[in-house]
Amino acid sequence: MAKQHRKWKSTQLDSEYTDYKRHRNTYFRAIRESKANCWQNFLNTARNQDIFTAVKYIRPTQALKTPPLVFKEHCATDFESKCQMFREAMFPDPPASLSTFNIQNTQTDKSFSWPDITDLEVQNAIYNSAPHKAPGPDGINFLCLRHVYQSIPIPFVDLFKVLLTTGYHPHCWREATGAILRKPNKPDYSIPKSYRPVSLLNCLGKISEKIMASRLAYFAESQGLLHTDQMGGRQGRSAVDAVMALVHDIQQAQCNGKVLSALFVDVKGAFDHVSRTQLLLILQSLGFPTSVLNWIDSFLSDRQLGLAFDGQIQPLLPVNTGIPQGSPISPILFLFYLTNLFKDLRPSILTPQLRSPSYIDDIALVVTGPSEEANSRALEVAARRAWSWAADNMIVFDDPKTELMHFHNKTQHNTSNTPVTLPHGIVIHPSQHIRWLGVWLDRKLLFNYHVQQKTTAATRALNMISRLCNSEWGLSAAAMRQLYYTCITPIADYVAEIWWKGQIGLANKLEKLQSEANRRILGAFRTSPTAALEIEASTLPVPLRLDRLCKRYAYRVLQMSPDHPVRLRVPSSYPTTI
Repeated sequence: MAKQHRKWKSTQLDSEYTDYKRHRNTYFRAIRESKANCWQNFLNTARNQDIFTAVKYIRPTQALKTPPLVFKEHCATDFESKCQMFREAMFPDPPASLSTFNIQNTQTDKSFSWPDITDLEVQNAIYNSAPHKAPGPDGINFLCLRHVYQSIPIPFVDLFKVLLTTGYHPHCWREATGAILRKPNKPDYSIPKSYRPVSLLNCLGKISEKIMASRLAYFAESQGLLHTDQMGGRQGRSAVDAVMALVHDIQQAQCNGKVLSALFVDVKGAFDHVSRTQLLLILQSLGFPTSVLNWIDSFLSDRQLGLAFDGQIQPLLPVNTGIPQGSPISPILFLFYLTNLFKDLRPSILTPQLRSPSYIDDIALVVTGPSEEANSRALEVAARRAWSWAADNMIVFDDPKTELMHFHNKTQHNTSNTPVTLPHGIVIHPSQHIRWLGVWLDRKLLFNYHVQQKTTAATRALNMISRLCNSEWGLSAAAMRQLYYTCITPIADYVAEIWWKGQIGLANKLEKLQSEANRRILGAFRTSPTAALEIEASTLPVPLRLDRLCKRYAYRVLQMSPDHPVRLRVPSSYPTTI
């Protein structure tokens, strides 16, 4: 092609230009065909991990550039001004506590013993982390740290023993790269709050954080330091458990002919708005020793962060934030920070049926009563208590995200849709559908809308992976079946343990999705019988698949601790051991 191009440039003849175009087209056609053959050969021979590598290749990877940002009537267009705006919006100064904390005098009557750091704890912190996890500013990942540990295990372990026993977190481990990620399905991405900052911390520091987080979680469970309704960040207490507890209370109220009303509130800023002094005072009152308080005080002080987005990284600058998002210890510290709220929300004379299931910073104030009006009055009392506690403890609830729903089986024309007035005068009206912890709840707990939303999301995922095969080339039927069970069914069957009771209408929606998936797996015709496709593709019928999920959850209930919120709600006839 180059030779023909030079010949045409020298002669400028039309015939030479025609030859040049023919050679050029042949050259680029050969490249295109080689790429297609390489991709097809890769898919035809893909096995094991190569199957998921192919899925990663077809996912949208286009990095959309951040548009001009608007915050407080100011506009930012270049990288530096955007960084400044992100810092003002996402990392405001945490509230200053009116109390003072004396690190020298932290022993209380509740103080308990704190064992020495063991070699096994350090080893588990290293090997239980993904080897290629994104590193912090130093660029050292856990794969490198594994080799270091294998080469010099004794000095490596001694380093963390000394640091954690002394209660010191080095300054170089308090540096982080703040990756700015878009929150999905936001209407306007010119607002800084439409983005989420994730701190990429140095992996060496994460070893200390993992050890400390594991110990705090252990003592929280063994000493009963957290409220039983606090879920998330605790072993064996997931988002599904929080929704299961709420749904049980709703169904119990419906069986008793009562109305259950829930006010869903969200802590504004959550980790970023934690007061360091207030957190240390709470941990001191719970009985943690001086070395732990020293380490947490060191960990939360003098932090530095460099924002990263649009292919650029900002130099490290001081950031005065509460708890860094992305740290292994952040969830358990935040649970300790909120634990007194749940003690303050215990049932009282005005709110005898008050409960407060939660997941990290998502809290539901739940009241059961004879009518919506009575429940609304009780929720207003509970809201005043919650907002009053929040004002005294440097916590702010996000009023615009607060939602209300009255759960009952009454007909729509017999309901009054009574609103709830928050302490600041904001009126919250009941919603028709509420999304809480990824689950769409409706007034009668029919879950039609939830299944519809999950089926739509699963169909989008199915259309994406369908690009990996057709009737002539691509992944094998066994590989496509594996992708169906790992990428499609977890989306479609989310919290099926809660809503599945053998409903034919809900099963039909998922059966339609599975029929389409079987056709994509086998490359069959549209008119092929559904039962035959399930046999050929070896896919479990939808009712049996959902029944298996429910049985697995029932088996998991047997393994729950006696104070688990779900375990407390099961009938006395339920077995107590495996």
